[in-house]
Amino acid sequence: MLIFQHANFKLRKHFEKWLTETGFYQKFHFYNLGITSVYGPKLSPRIWDMTFWFCCFGFYGKYFSRFLKTYKSNFVFVDVGANAGLYSLIAGQNHYCLHSHCFEPDPTTLRFLTKNIELNNAKNILAHNYAIADERGQKHVSVNRYHSGSLSLDAPSPTDEERYTISIECVNASDLSDIISTTEQELIIKIDVEGYERVVIVELLKCEFAQHIEHVYFEAGGSNENIETSIDLLTKAGFVSFYHSNFFGHKNIHMVRSREAKLF
Repeated sequence: MLIFQHANFKLRKHFEKWLTETGFYQKFHFYNLGITSVYGPKLSPRIWDMTFWFCCFGFYGKYFSRFLKTYKSNFVFVDVGANAGLYSLIAGQNHYCLHSHCFEPDPTTLRFLTKNIELNNAKNILAHNYAIADERGQKHVSVNRYHSGSLSLDAPSPTDEERYTISIECVNASDLSDIISTTEQELIIKIDVEGYERVVIVELLKCEFAQHIEHVYFEAGGSNENIETSIDLLTKAGFVSFYHSNFFGHKNIHMVRSREAKLF
């Protein structure tokens, strides 16, 4: 079995290299036309990527997509750990969404995100090639070449051929206050940063626009301590827990400013 898995990995690796070097992705009509996901937006195919297929077939559940589609007040959407930009594209279909800010640190994933913005003619989405951290500058993260949604600060094992290391650019609260100008519009925040939620939440709450954040929806990753600390930070900032789900192993938490909770 191990020999088969190793051979299968080698075959995928060489085939992916051929697809890239020959320009197959760019020439293939699926790349240019996109595949319509169950959520509605078109996505540029990333054939070997599990995250792409999760987005296509609805493995992230329907709760938050319905919430974004039906929200009935002007808002700005901030997508931290945007990956292919699925939720920003969904938010963009709601005419109450003034614009979206996507933060995606992986340059390869950002190219697919940019292509998806183009495929959906989403002119109100701004893509930023940054991670949000407590310090600005560069960090090294490991990437799974077959699951783009699983960036990690842990160095890959020397024997792990599916992961490789890249350098990413990080911004902090000071930078975010310059990047995101809300003109006092409501902010809806989505966070999916593989266990790094606490740090992102701390930075967001330091920003000049923090008082305009009305909703925070995050995939709870990492240790229970990280999850509890993230919830506690938001609770102390005036948010209440509104919705919890565990869909296909994705534990998601929606927290709402207490003054808004009664509206839902």
